[in-house]
Amino acid sequence: EKGDEHGQYWLACLWQQRDNVEAFRWYLKSAERGFVDSQYKVGLRYRNGEGCERNEELSKIWLQKAYDQWQ
Repeated sequence: EKGDEHGQYWLACLWQQRDNVEAFRWYLKSAERGFVDSQYKVGLRYRNGEGCERNEELSKIWLQKAYDQWQ
């Protein structure tokens, strides 16, 4: 909760075993801080509706952010 995007990512990974909504919340926090792995996970989760409402537009936005960083 102190804003460490790596910690938020790993916390999300732990939550995904038990609660997809809570996992999504932590992936999103990390993604908003610029962590590329979380941006990719958020994009996939929006595409598949895992822990959030399915949203193709937001999926594309987050996957593009991740792609841009991998370039």
